[in-house]
Amino acid sequence: MEPYLFENIDMTFHDLDGDYSVIQKRVEHLLSQISTEYVDEMKGFAEIIGNGKHGIARDGAISEEEAMLIQLIPDVIRPTQCCAAAVYGDRSSTGSTITARILEWPLGNESQMAKVHAVVHFKQKEKSFDSYTVLGLFNALSVYNDSGVFLAILDSDSGSEYVSEKKSSYTFAVREAAENFTKAEEAARYLALRGSEMTFSHNVFVTDASRGYVAEICPDKEAGISAVRSEKSKLMQGLNWNASDAICVVNGFALNGNYDNMTGSRHNLIRWSMFDEGLSKKDKISCADMKDVLTSVDPNNINVSKLYSNYTFQMILIDAATGEVEIAFAPNQKEFSLHPQFVKVH
Repeated sequence: MEPYLFENIDMTFHDLDGDYSVIQKRVEHLLSQISTEYVDEMKGFAEIIGNGKHGIARDGAISEEEAMLIQLIPDVIRPTQCCAAAVYGDRSSTGSTITARILEWPLGNESQMAKVHAVVHFKQKEKSFDSYTVLGLFNALSVYNDSGVFLAILDSDSGSEYVSEKKSSYTFAVREAAENFTKAEEAARYLALRGSEMTFSHNVFVTDASRGYVAEICPDKEAGISAVRSEKSKLMQGLNWNASDAICVVNGFALNGNYDNMTGSRHNLIRWSMFDEGLSKKDKISCADMKDVLTSVDPNNINVSKLYSNYTFQMILIDAATGEVEIAFAPNQKEFSLHPQFVKVH
C-alpha cells in the first residue's frame, strides 16, 4: 500500500521534494471536523498498522500518519473517476430499482489495489451496512444499508481552490448517511445540505427500491450549487436525457444552475450518452441488460471513451427486488475481460 499511496500523491503534487507537510495539514484539518467515533476507529487502526512508526516518507513501511491518510485519499488527494446508473418503475423488468455502479481508481503500477478488494459488513448496535471497498478502509466508497439504500461517491471537479480548514470528509459523511437514513431521497438531501462543509466538489449516487437520485455537491458557492438531482430535474443547457424512469451520473454536474463541467467534457458526454441510449433501447431493462450496457465496449481499447475501462476497480450491480448484489472485481493483472465475471456477494 505504501508505494500505491505515493503514486496517488505524485499524481496530484509535483513539487513537494520530500516535504509532505501540506498533506499532513490537510489531514489534521479534516480530522478535527469528522465525528469522534470515526476518528477513534481510524486512529485505532493506524496505531496497530503503524506499530510506533511516524511521519510521511517513502521508506517501504506504513506509518501511523500514512495509515490515516489512506483513509482520506478522496478528500485529500482525489484520484477517482466513476459512473453509475439506475432504472426503476416501468423501466425496470422487476418494477424495483436496478442499480449499476462503476468505481474507477488507479490500480497501481503493480495492480496492488486488485489484491485488496474487500466486502466488509459494518455493524453498530441495530445499524449495519455492507461496504464494497479496499481492505482497511473505514469510510464509504460504495455502501448498501439494511434498508436497501445504496450510496456511491464520484468525482466532479469544479476547479475551485482546495480548502481543508474547517472542512470535513465527504466519504465519512456518506458513511454517516448510510447509517442513519432509510430512504434514498432523504440521504441525498442530507448530503446536499452539508455540501459547503466538504473539500472537493463531487457527486453521490443514491438509490433505494423505488428511485435514484444524485446529490451534486459544489462546496464553492461562487462556482455552483449543492442540490439533489432526480430524473425530473431541469438539466443545464446543452444536456439531454431521454430514458424515462432512469437516471445516470458521470464525473460532472448536470443540474441547471450548477457548475458546468459537463458540456465541454467529451469523456463525460460520451458516457452520459452511452447510458441514455443503452437504457432507452428496451421498454424493460433487466440486470442482464444493465451488464450489457456497462460492458458494451472493449475495456482495453485506448482509442475510445467507455464506461467499463482498465481503470475499473469494481462494477457493482444491485437488484432491489431480491436484495442481491453482484460485483465484478478488477483482476490482479493488466488484462480486462470484455465479459467480466460477476460474483454474488449479498
